[in-house]
Amino acid sequence: MVTGLRPIEVRTAAADVKRERREATDGPAQVAKRRGSWPVVDGDEDPAIKHTRMLGAWSARTIFLMEVVYVAVFVAGFASIRNTSDPLPDPYLAIAEVLILVMAPIMVCLMLAIHQCAPKQAKPFTQVALGWMLAAAAFTTVVHFVQLTVARHIDSATFPGYAGIFGWQWPSTFYAIDIVAWDVFFGLALLFAVPAFPHRGDATLVRRVAMPDRSGGAFRQRARVAHDWHCWLHGRLRPHLPPAQPNIQPGDWTS
Repeated sequence: MVTGLRPIEVRTAAADVKRERREATDGPAQVAKRRGSWPVVDGDEDPAIKHTRMLGAWSARTIFLMEVVYVAVFVAGFASIRNTSDPLPDPYLAIAEVLILVMAPIMVCLMLAIHQCAPKQAKPFTQVALGWMLAAAAFTTVVHFVQLTVARHIDSATFPGYAGIFGWQWPSTFYAIDIVAWDVFFGLALLFAVPAFPHRGDATLVRRVAMPDRSGGAFRQRARVAHDWHCWLHGRLRPHLPPAQPNIQPGDWTS
């Protein structure tokens, strides 16, 4: 029996003994995984988290490059008609829709990487963010796939209500669905991903990027989001050692 110790010191000593036994049995890496951190053991990252981080980094790079092409297509398309009020004409619109179809699953991969690499206390939020990103990708994929494969084969002159269903001018059914995908689901995905950023500076960056842009809407934000996520994944999305793992406080994403 331990004598001369306070009850809290006895409990602390017992917890230390249990932790040492778990590390001796399972290894420090497995113990750290259960705590929600991914340590560097013998100078190497855990292979699973390393591969996930690489997936996220390459996904962010790819999205950024595709967004540069996406913006270039829009600029060229509107310059060709010298009017930004009318819908983007073909072939520019078709190219932009193909780019979106390719980007949608890559965005899901990026959010999956953020969820997997997030601290344990942030995972409930990033899991919701992953769900919203899946919804955004699914909705916009359906819209642009139907536009490419169905709408272009229908004669708008002989199809009553064509503009109200397939058109890119308000009001339009598919236009409304695409707005929900990008301005609602995508925005919610960004907001729920904020707790994955353990440093206040990272969380502030995500909040600034995720806030609605009154002068431009969602399409101009996507390039900034991809670039900022690429920088974060490349330089910050690394394993957190247990002694130094930061605790996310509510003020980090609500202030």
